[in-house]
Amino acid sequence: MVSIARQESRFQPDAKSVAAARGLMQFIPETASDIARQLSLSDFTQDNLYNPDTAILFGSQYLANLFRQFPAQPQAVAASYNGGPENVARWIGRSRSNETDRYVPELGFSQTKDYVFKVMTNFWNYQLLYDEKLERK
Repeated sequence: MVSIARQESRFQPDAKSVAAARGLMQFIPETASDIARQLSLSDFTQDNLYNPDTAILFGSQYLANLFRQFPAQPQAVAASYNGGPENVARWIGRSRSNETDRYVPELGFSQTKDYVFKVMTNFWNYQLLYDEKLERK
């Protein structure tokens, strides 16, 4: 999640994109509303995404959903976060493989390929620098 937050907003809680994505985790309104329903948050407004605690809660829920869909496939999860899970499922199906080096070339959006590379580079760098409690090694 830290790798995605870094890539999405550079850890800026007030970030807003041209696509109206908001907060640390850069949720677009449709996805945020879906997550709010899953979490039974009836009083949710899109501006709540600027609250880091809300952004982290939503990010955790959404990433858990993606990891259920793509178990043990962090590259597919990163690609889904950027390009949508339906697209990633289609691209993996086209590659006829769950092997990263087989399906990543099938990613249909160059932005998503670049995003996966950046998120995974962030992830590997954080693994070198921090333990699982995010304390410096």
